[in-house]
Amino acid sequence: EPTMRNYAIDRRFRVLPPMLFSGVNRRIMEITRTIPLGAGFEQHADKMAQLLVAYEGLRETRLKEIAPYYGGLLVDLGRTDEAIAVFHSALGLAPNLRVVRTMLIDALRRAGRYPEAQQMVQEEFDLSQARVKGVTGGAVRLSEYSAISLSASFLSFGEVGVGEQGSLKFTIANLGTATLEISRIQALGRPFSLAASTPRDARIEPGESLALETLFQPLRGGRFQSTLEIVSNARGRKTAEVRLSGQGVE
Repeated sequence: EPTMRNYAIDRRFRVLPPMLFSGVNRRIMEITRTIPLGAGFEQHADKMAQLLVAYEGLRETRLKEIAPYYGGLLVDLGRTDEAIAVFHSALGLAPNLRVVRTMLIDALRRAGRYPEAQQMVQEEFDLSQARVKGVTGGAVRLSEYSAISLSASFLSFGEVGVGEQGSLKFTIANLGTATLEISRIQALGRPFSLAASTPRDARIEPGESLALETLFQPLRGGRFQSTLEIVSNARGRKTAEVRLSGQGVE
């Protein structure tokens, strides 16, 4: 029998470690082994429906084991609130399931529930601080950090008439433990721009967010692409980008 299992992540099927082969799990194995790795969701909607039924059958007895699989599939299907409930239930049984905690933070972020996501990040940070102090006798202290999260990495304005204006909004959130300091927000190239209300710089406290409005005003027909650049003090991601696309129509 296979020792690895196909599984859905970001709307593509990947491989994750197996669960035990028994009962409904054998049914899960039979379904997933027929799905090619890297296959898109659209070609396997019927099998995804079967997987959801199989996971639901294990929810009462094997929730800790199936939570990453079941909850992850719900997230990929856009059923984020249901996934969050699955992750919370699993953590109620076993609070230290790190993979589930990580997936819950991501699900909360996707749902726009930034304060809850940041609170979990803060809890992880506090636990790490406690562990380090325990090992070093308090000689070493972890540095607080800011972490940027964008509600969208790509904005498509679709078709907009020449001389008219399209508008789309997105959100910048801070999921770190320290203030996120944004030093520049800039749309690189016409016909894209930022609304007049956009600040030149900004400070976003942990768990808080900032909504921004992006504009597309084509002066001629054709397809346009550009990038929105956000420069901040975020750890490991000093520059974040949002890709922009729009079609000018005569």
